Amino acid sequence: MPTGYSRSPKLLKGAFVKLSEVFLGPVPNIIVFQYNPETINCDLTLSIVSGKETGE
Repeated sequence: MPTGYSRSPKLLKGAFVKLSEVFLGPVPNIIVFQYNPETINCDLTLSIVSGKETGE
């Protein structure tokens, strides 16, 4: 049985998780979000840093 409106976008759920080291062990920092996969695009670009290391 469908729920919600018929024109509602399909939303997916995701989360970013970061484990921080502290005195007693790792503590998770979690950011939960939802997104519409039809409106997301990904552009990959190559970034090159030019320069020389000087060994003094």
